[in-house]
Amino acid sequence: MTHPNNTSPHPATTAEAATEGNIRQAIAERRIDDAVRMIQSSTALDDTFMDEIFMDALSSNDKLPLVKGIVSRIGTSFREVTVLRSIRHAATAGAYTNAAYVMNYASELARPSDMLEVVYNSQTALSVAKLASESILTAADAPEKRQLWMNEMLLAVTETPFAPGLIPWLLAAGADANYNDGVVLMRIVTSKPHGTEEEYLSSIDALFRHGYIDPVMTDMALTTASYHYARTGQFVGTIVRLLDHGADPWQNGGEALQVLSAYHRKKGELAQIDVWSTIFKLMREGETAAALADCADYGAVNKTTEQLMSTFNKACENGLIMQARARMLGKTLADDFNAGRLMPDVRDVTEVNNRGQSVLTLMADRGDIGQLLKPEYWAGKEQKMLMMLDLILTEGQKKLPEVQGFSASCTQLRLKTRAPSGKFKLS
Repeated sequence: MTHPNNTSPHPATTAEAATEGNIRQAIAERRIDDAVRMIQSSTALDDTFMDEIFMDALSSNDKLPLVKGIVSRIGTSFREVTVLRSIRHAATAGAYTNAAYVMNYASELARPSDMLEVVYNSQTALSVAKLASESILTAADAPEKRQLWMNEMLLAVTETPFAPGLIPWLLAAGADANYNDGVVLMRIVTSKPHGTEEEYLSSIDALFRHGYIDPVMTDMALTTASYHYARTGQFVGTIVRLLDHGADPWQNGGEALQVLSAYHRKKGELAQIDVWSTIFKLMREGETAAALADCADYGAVNKTTEQLMSTFNKACENGLIMQARARMLGKTLADDFNAGRLMPDVRDVTEVNNRGQSVLTLMADRGDIGQLLKPEYWAGKEQKMLMMLDLILTEGQKKLPEVQGFSASCTQLRLKTRAPSGKFKLS
């Protein structure tokens, strides 16, 4: 026998036919141990016959010993296509114990995410999915494999059109909220609209409650959620919930608010624009107040820019970043320049924190970039700053009057320094 996926007929000998008949009878009489012994001791059995009894065994959890015996007989001939076919057959029949056994046995033959997707796509009821998950986790024969299954389940659930209520359950069972670079949050906010809005919000809450720590992905999720809402009209509460969990309301110059406003303006819902503007205004005020407190707590006040560069908070952000977030840095820069003190370099204002933010992006997002782009601050460094502006700012931010004005001033200065000497002047 090669594997149960091969269904090409082969005429059985009289001895083979007798053995197959005995195996069928043993199965019918529920003498599973006898059937397994005959399967494992027979030197040749027809592939079609083996496929038939294997599919039948997979359909009932009561026949798990028979499933194990057949899988053992198959051995190294158990191919990925056979694995996925077997799991799909068992899961569709609701025989999750059998599906879990095959998955655990074949964890080196097929990707866990592929196997899990087969299971979760076989049914849609949350209670059934929990039963399937419990069976899979029970079948894991090592702690590290159990952890892998939980983590892969988390990914698989967010990939399929499935009720998100399973996500809090998996996280409570020990799945890693930050698995696979924390992509689960992004998948949740872009999921197809299955399940209720409250289930989605509970899933987001569960991620943060169980230690989700990726601020970059959280910020990106806010913008993505706004586009998703504008496209589908689904789950508007997701946006507020992300803001509650620390998403940056200023990101990319308030792109999320711009998307939401455009969506409601197109629908003629002007009052809703005012609602969103108020929500984002309050969130921004709250973040600025927290940033001011952060500056006070970590001694990032009443210091020069040089001193700020060696002042850090618990997130390892220096004082320049802290003051930019608190909207204080413009005054500090002006005071230092007027006093002839050392000014920051281009690198100092473009170096990013663990959130992908820099002094430049923070001030641009908050509408404070004009306080940074004073041509006199960057004498001799204009071209380097222009290059970084082009590289870092969004297309919308590049069109800001302050950015355009700085670029024009730098162009005038460059032309002035390249102007011909007096002897070439036309009379």
